[in-house]
Amino acid sequence: MIIEIVESKQCEIPNTTKENYITGIYALNLPTDNGSKADWHDVFHWRNGIEKPREITVAGINTESTGFIYNGYGVCEGKKHLLNVGLIVDKPNVYVANHCRAILDMVYDCLYKYNAIYNLTGALDDWFDKETDIQEFISRCSEMKNFVDEEKKNKLEKWLASEIEECEL
Repeated sequence: MIIEIVESKQCEIPNTTKENYITGIYALNLPTDNGSKADWHDVFHWRNGIEKPREITVAGINTESTGFIYNGYGVCEGKKHLLNVGLIVDKPNVYVANHCRAILDMVYDCLYKYNAIYNLTGALDDWFDKETDIQEFISRCSEMKNFVDEEKKNKLEKWLASEIEECEL
């Protein structure tokens, strides 16, 4: 058996703004200013596959925007975080969501696209180290309820209740 080792290439870092920033799993795979650790998937998510390049998740470009709910909350200039994990960045600025905003964006995107919340079971436990971060997320998540229809609101409340129960708050 011959195993071919193929050198992978880094994903191209997209142009970003304070309104169109890196979010979702990509933002969760970066450390943050408040000390939240990066998820372990960074090895996979920031590298292109063999067949086609990955598309980094950018709010308002390839995922739904939550700017009308949260404005600039949780978005910061994050070039240093990309550099700290060994990525090459040729942009003067790269705006990135903090972990709270990234998860909020993922929740809204799921509700908007699928009318359900998928792949986020255990999110609070997985990505928040401090109880204060969890409480902030719960508070911010409650704001989203004012911007979705009744059916989505019920699904959001059910998901959030199960997350809180899992965290044993």
